Amino acid sequence: MSRSRHFIHAVWSGYLLTFVVSAISLLTIRIALSVLGKPLFGLWCAVASVTLVATIFDLGIGPSLSRFLTDYKDRPDKRTYADFLKSVVVLGSIQGTAFVTIALTTIPFLPELMKIPAEQQAQFKQLMLLQMVPIALGFPLRFAGQVLYSNQRIAIVNGCGIAGNLVNAAVLVTGLYSGLGIYSYVAGVWSSFLVMNGGLLFFSNKLGLIPNLRSARVSFSMLKPLMKFSANVLVIVAGTQLIAFAPGLLISRKLGVQTLADWTVGTRLLTFVTQLITRIPNSSEPAFWEMFSRGEVSRLGARMLDLIAITGSAAAFFAAGIVAVNPAFVTLLSGGHVVWHTSTDLSLVAWLFVLSMTLVLNMTPGITKYVGAMKYAYLLQGLCLAGLAVTRQVRFESVLAVGVLLLVSELAFRFNYGFWRTGVDLKLSFGTLFKPVAKHSGIFIVLMGLGLGVHFIPVQLAPVWEIFFKATIYGLFALPILLLVGLPPEIKRRIRELGSNIRTKIRGITPG
Repeated sequence: MSRSRHFIHAVWSGYLLTFVVSAISLLTIRIALSVLGKPLFGLWCAVASVTLVATIFDLGIGPSLSRFLTDYKDRPDKRTYADFLKSVVVLGSIQGTAFVTIALTTIPFLPELMKIPAEQQAQFKQLMLLQMVPIALGFPLRFAGQVLYSNQRIAIVNGCGIAGNLVNAAVLVTGLYSGLGIYSYVAGVWSSFLVMNGGLLFFSNKLGLIPNLRSARVSFSMLKPLMKFSANVLVIVAGTQLIAFAPGLLISRKLGVQTLADWTVGTRLLTFVTQLITRIPNSSEPAFWEMFSRGEVSRLGARMLDLIAITGSAAAFFAAGIVAVNPAFVTLLSGGHVVWHTSTDLSLVAWLFVLSMTLVLNMTPGITKYVGAMKYAYLLQGLCLAGLAVTRQVRFESVLAVGVLLLVSELAFRFNYGFWRTGVDLKLSFGTLFKPVAKHSGIFIVLMGLGLGVHFIPVQLAPVWEIFFKATIYGLFALPILLLVGLPPEIKRRIRELGSNIRTKIRGITPG
């Protein structure tokens, strides 16, 4: 299968995974609240928030591993590949053991730290111990998913994720209605872990991507470049976490928790769209790594320009669509209890568009395996945002200021450095790189004007029908613009081929 086909399958399967996870979340939260009640549901939320911290024990190795596997995958029969993979598994086992040791030491102190009510503390400790098992096992087993990812089989990884989430939801709901109570969540997590990781191991082995590890030797010296790269990635992860955490901290400290609740509701659609856009550059990573490993630098530069066009088109379309429908969506989601201003949407979608460009322009450290000063761009942006949140002299009058701050900081740090770095690493001139960025910025401005016009269409409809009406009007005008001037020729050709194949299949099953 060609790289472009792998990319298309990765994107649509990633979108399907995003929709499935979102639908399951909405469904199970309502059921869990009605069955468990707020106290027990809140207890599980506390457990879930603590388990998220466990990702720090990965030490950046997970995101880095697939990149290093790309350098070996073209020679899977060589001994070095088996040695590297076995060394990774052993390292993961050591990480899992270290995690269990630290978890057993710290869990007794967590209830007081989290301010868990005294009557729930014993149950909280039990839940944490049960959650510890799949997390610890995940470290040595992570190689299966990364092997598939490095071989551009992202659609299989997404498929296993969909299967795992569906099983999780089925076990959770069955357990809740069967009287298992809060432990239904644990049963769901364990079942999902078995299904997902079992699927990843099965497919990676079936495709012949995992060599025979029995005779392979463990060599930690082979992992030194991986560990060095992972240390830099860990700084990027820390900066990313700070950037993601900063808006909530800014709003809660400067504007209060009630405004934070409004922000959470008002940005729900923005968060969902961000996940959709992120799938595009993520799905391109393995192909780009492969091109660089094979010395196809000129082709890589051309594909990078295509990716800017594809991501920019998607970001312009979806971001401007938020302007058209988000006020009605906020009304529907909150039952009319949250008032959300269009000016805030304008600042946030502008930030979203710049962020989408940043995601593409910040790919070169992973491609070249040289992080350099990129980690400081992430860390400085996160520290600046967090610093403004804790500085008493800085005041904010509304969430609009937060949106503007996100936009300015993105341009000043990650986008600015990423633009320069991409040009240097891929040998692209300023004009060559600036052209697609400027072009799709113009498309975004045009579509944002269209979205704003659709937003101000006066309608007397229920929120759900207003969303449907305005999304339809916006799509009818925005899609032709995108198809005519936004997408690169290769993608247009693929779309025409797909349409032709669908028409052929329809004719084939039509009687007569």
